[in-house]
Amino acid sequence: MNTRVQRLVRMAFSAVEFVIAVPLAVVFIALGWVAIAAGRYADTSIVVAHIPFYVGEHVRYLYYKATLRRVGCRVIFKYGSFC
Repeated sequence: MNTRVQRLVRMAFSAVEFVIAVPLAVVFIALGWVAIAAGRYADTSIVVAHIPFYVGEHVRYLYYKATLRRVGCRVIFKYGSFC
């Protein structure tokens, strides 16, 4: 395949993954705030850590970005990683 076509396909898949991840992230961010108030942040983080594939990476990034004070812009949270 042409590199330009590959880049477009990769961007399209990334956009679809992001569109799927945003609604999940909103739910988990709300649960994360409740968990912070209850002192059970690690439990919610473990549940978020088990979301598979690249969709899970997007969800974890958005979740940690919303619930932690600082998260870098090029951080990747792989499957099974939690804070």
